[in-house]
Amino acid sequence: MSFLKKPIFLPLFFLLLFAIIALLVPVSGFPGDQWYWYEWGRHMYEHGFASIYGFDDIDYNPLFLYFLYVFSANQDSFELILENINQLKYVVLIFDFIAPIAGVYLLFNDWKKRLVYPLLFLLSIPYFYNTLFWGQVDAFYTALVFFSLLFVYKNKPILGISFLVLAYLAKMQTIVFIPIFLLGLLPQVRKKPINALGGVLIGAVIAVLVVLPFAMEGGLQKIIDINFNAVGRYPYVSLSAYNFWYIVLPINQNFWLFTDDTLFMGLAYRKWGFVLFFLTSFIALFPLIVTSIKHTLKGVLNNPTIFKQLFLISGLIALLFFFFNTQMHERYSHPALLFLGIYALLAKDYWPYILVSLAYVLNLEKVLRFLLTVNIDPKYGKFYFDERFIASLYLIAIGWCMYKVYRNFDFKTLALKET
Repeated sequence: MSFLKKPIFLPLFFLLLFAIIALLVPVSGFPGDQWYWYEWGRHMYEHGFASIYGFDDIDYNPLFLYFLYVFSANQDSFELILENINQLKYVVLIFDFIAPIAGVYLLFNDWKKRLVYPLLFLLSIPYFYNTLFWGQVDAFYTALVFFSLLFVYKNKPILGISFLVLAYLAKMQTIVFIPIFLLGLLPQVRKKPINALGGVLIGAVIAVLVVLPFAMEGGLQKIIDINFNAVGRYPYVSLSAYNFWYIVLPINQNFWLFTDDTLFMGLAYRKWGFVLFFLTSFIALFPLIVTSIKHTLKGVLNNPTIFKQLFLISGLIALLFFFFNTQMHERYSHPALLFLGIYALLAKDYWPYILVSLAYVLNLEKVLRFLLTVNIDPKYGKFYFDERFIASLYLIAIGWCMYKVYRNFDFKTLALKET
């Protein structure tokens, strides 16, 4: 047991686990997504790294493209880029590992917890499904968002803002978590304005450095267009995200062909989605809003005991974004897994994590059909692959999270119970 307590043991253990999982990485992925990686990688290989925003069909922010370029530049031909595209999973897998391992390390002091708690994620098929089987990169920006929230609520605004900027430069969905971040930053603006200002300046420098190579090649306008015109790129009610719309609309139709500008009571479904998302998000955020305002007015910095509620609310916001908005892909609830898993470890309340993990893996598997192959297609007729059943799991998880948020809110003092 004495060896287990040595500082070298934890990194060795997790490196070994990483190596084992890396060896088991399957050659698989969603064909459309992997084809984009290939097309973008081929363009950079042929025309140069910074030229990528001259490619018509590009809709990603710049940060991931750095990794894609390094991968592509180390292939000897177009054919090898396509043949080895599966290797991108190893890069994203690093972020799958770093987030729970470092998160647990920063939140818990006990060496046993630092060893065992990350396994809630690292032995979970739902947690890894997006990276290992689907071949997407949602774990990349999720890890960066997680660290941004963790550090800003630890009253380290420079690190927090730096990670937030990197997260946004990785994926624009980061914008969903900016209100939570600002609520954590607000008390520090009052108490330590120099640190907050320093974080803003460093964040601006990071953004300029990341974007500059593309801007010099004339890609700045394309980056701006991607970020301001993302809504409407896929103007459909759902892109295989089994959410609110699968509960309230007739199921016997192709949601990929059902445009979200269809009117209901004079308002387009897309706008109904916005209304429901913003309304429920305000309800979810209200306890954190009043707590942040009170801390700011009193000149009090964030209390570490608030982390339990922070990650519960962050996971809930991720779910609400996925559940009510139109144009959602099946993968967009991914950040909720990390946030609700960390919440589960802090609060010993595992139900939201279990429900979302189950809904998430069923949703992705229903679309990709990797674990239960097309050779046993009848399995997909079972009730647990029914779109409304999966949507109902998400709804139950949202209800449970909302109940827990307000169960830990003191209405007399209008503050979260920091326990």
